[in-house]
Parts: sequence; C-alpha cells; structure tokens
Amino acid sequence: RDLVRSRGLGDVYKEGVDLHLEENEFLYKDLINSDVIDEDGNSLGKIIEIERGASLLIKVNGSKKFYIPYVDEYIIKFDLNNKKLYTKNAKDLIF
Repeated sequence: RDLVRSRGLGDVYKEGVDLHLEENEFLYKDLINSDVIDEDGNSLGKIIEIERGASLLIKVNGSKKFYIPYVDEYIIKFDLNNKKLYTKNAKDLIF
C-alpha cells in the first residue's frame, strides 16, 4: 500500500496499482531525492528519508542533516515534475 498526500485532505492509503492521482497529489516516496529550496531560492539540500509517526518528518542532507516537519509553517509546495520542495522558515531548523 502506498500513502498519498493531498493538501487539506490528510493521508489516504491505496494500493499502488489503483492510484489515479490528481494534480496536487503525490506519494511520499516521490519526495525522496528532491531538492529542498528556501524562501530566498537557496538550496538547503536533498531529501534522503521520510519518517512517518505522529507527524511526517522530512530528513534533509545539506550542509548538515536536519528534519523539516511537513506542516504549513514550513512547507510552501512540492513541485513533483521538477522534484523541488519549496519551504519557508526551514533554514531555522539547521543547527
């Protein structure tokens, strides 16, 4: 089973072969190897792992490894075609 993320609809589980994704939907695994871009257009690194628990955490490998919670406070949008995750305030998470 794959996990589909749709902004505003929460998480939906479906069998991978049955997926008919809408324009704003994607699989969490689609985030892997995507570039993470901050609000100034700078690259913060690449997504190397997705951790699911009480909330979704995106592990980024940049100048340092760090996590970004997948919440509106940090995520602007995900561009699946160009494999880019646009973020805000995420550079504040790098220690």
